[in-house]
Amino acid sequence: MKTSAIRWIRAVARQPLRPITIAVAGPLSLGLAYAVAVFLSLREKYVWSQLWVAFGIGVVLGLTVFAPIATALAFRARLADWLGRYGFHVQWYVSMSMAISLGYIAASVHQKAVDDITVVAMLVVFACALAKTALGIAFRDGGEPPESRTGGGPRPPSAPVLRPPGGRPPILSEAARLKQDALG
Repeated sequence: MKTSAIRWIRAVARQPLRPITIAVAGPLSLGLAYAVAVFLSLREKYVWSQLWVAFGIGVVLGLTVFAPIATALAFRARLADWLGRYGFHVQWYVSMSMAISLGYIAASVHQKAVDDITVVAMLVVFACALAKTALGIAFRDGGEPPESRTGGGPRPPSAPVLRPPGGRPPILSEAARLKQDALG
C-alpha cells in the first residue's frame, strides 16, 4: 500500500536539486542535526542558548560544505570556457597543496606534536577537497546537472567516451591493441 507521502518522496527524488535548494536546505539540515545531537547528548538540563549555538555551528559548517557545491552547479555553464583553459592547472595546484599539507600533517602525527601550522594544513586539506569537489561537478557532463537515477556515480559501460571536438579516438582501440600484440 503506497501512501501519497511515499509517492511525493519518489517524485521529488527523480528531479535533480537546484543550486539554491542545496545552498539553503543543506546548511539548515546540518544545523538541525547538530542541535538534535547536542540535545540528545547533554545529561543535565539543556539551555536554549546551547541549542542555538549548536544550530549556528551546524549552519556555518553546512555553508562551508554546500555553498561551493551549489556555486559550481549554478555557474558551471558560464565558467565552461575558463575551466576548459585553466581547470587542469587549478586542479594540479590544488592537488600539490593537498599533498604538501597532508605530508605536514603526517609528520606532525609522527612527531606527536600539533602546532598552529598543523591546524592550517588541516584547513588547507579541507578547502582543497571542497575545491576539487566543486571542480569535479563543474567539469562533469558538459554543464548538465547530474541525474538522480544514477546517483552521480561512475558512468555505465555503454556511455560514450568523451573527447574534445574534432579529437582523435582513444589510442587503445582494438586495432592498436592488435598491432601492439603483433609487435611484442
